[in-house]
Amino acid sequence: IDLGTGIPTKVIDLAKMIIEETHSSSKIKFLPMRKGEPFQSVTLADTKKAQELLGFYPQIDLRKGLQMTIPWYKENLDNPDWS
Repeated sequence: IDLGTGIPTKVIDLAKMIIEETHSSSKIKFLPMRKGEPFQSVTLADTKKAQELLGFYPQIDLRKGLQMTIPWYKENLDNPDWS
């Protein structure tokens, strides 16, 4: 089941948001496109199944979701239960 905003987001825009929200000095590295890769890579969650089965409807936008998720990952990144 996909969960997300249901709003198409360019992968480059998502990468920039993550860099901004983590205050990272990381640089985006562009590699040659892979065979079959679309020119404008977009991430989009199809939330229909979540709506049908769970009554899930997005209530926050992507940036707010990142702002809530990033601290959790920072606190739990070294959790040995993840391996």
